[in-house]
Amino acid sequence: MSLGQMNANDRSVIHLALKNDSDVKTHSVGEGFIKKIVIYPRRKRPA
Repeated sequence: MSLGQMNANDRSVIHLALKNDSDVKTHSVGEGFIKKIVIYPRRKRPA
């Protein structure tokens, strides 16, 4: 899922909110001050 363009403070809130979620990971994409956030599902490792 890709979230719209955000400033650094808004992106930080999203990254921190999802930091401990074991099902997803986040990544900022773009150049300059305004970037998008992409949320990826984490791959489950076999037990």
